[in-house]
Amino acid sequence: MLVHVGHLDEAVREIQTAVRINPGNTIARYRFGPIYTYQQKFDEAIAALDRVPREVNPPLWTYVRAWALISLERLEEADRVLDSALQDNPRDQGGAMHAARAMLRAKRHDRAGAEADIAEAVRVGSNFMHFHHTAYSIGAAYAALGEFDKAEEWIENAANNGFPNYSFFESDVHLERLRATPRFRTFLAQLRQQWEQIPGEADSR
Repeated sequence: MLVHVGHLDEAVREIQTAVRINPGNTIARYRFGPIYTYQQKFDEAIAALDRVPREVNPPLWTYVRAWALISLERLEEADRVLDSALQDNPRDQGGAMHAARAMLRAKRHDRAGAEADIAEAVRVGSNFMHFHHTAYSIGAAYAALGEFDKAEEWIENAANNGFPNYSFFESDVHLERLRATPRFRTFLAQLRQQWEQIPGEADSR
C-alpha cells in the first residue's frame, strides 16, 4: 500500500523488516524492483529483480525490468525482454507489456507503433483490477509523444484508480516535460495534499 501511494522510503523499511522476519519471502524481495524504479534507481531495480526468480510474478517482474531498461535508454535490451514476454504470453492480461512497448516505440519516435500498442493495451487491460500501472505507462508514452492532454488524462486515471503515487510522478524522468504544464502542476499540488494526509514517512516533504 505504501508503494502505491508514494511513501517509498517507508515502504522500503517495511519490506526490509519483512525480509528479516522471513529471508525466503521472494514476493517481498521482488517489491524492491518496483520501489527502486519509482525512486529512479534503475540499476538498483534491475539488480533487485536479478535476486528473485522471474516466476515469483512473471508479468510484473518482466514489466518492471523492461521499464527500468527503457528508463536507462537500453532500448535494445528492453525490446528483447518485451518481445520474449509477448511471445510467451500474447494475452498480456492487464495490458502492461503493450503499454511498455508503446513507451519503447515512443522513445524511437515510432508514433504509429506506439499508438497501436496503446490501443491494444486498453483493449486487453481496461477491465483488469490493477490497470492503473498500464494507465500510468500509457500516460508516460503520450508524454514522450508530446501529447500532453492525453498524458494528463491517463496519469489522472492511474491516480484515481489505485496509483496516486505523488513521489513517483513528481520525480519521474518520463514526465519531465509534462511537469512543465500548468494543468499537471495543479494536479501534482492536489496529489501532494492527499499524500501528506496518508500516514507514512515521518519526514514528508
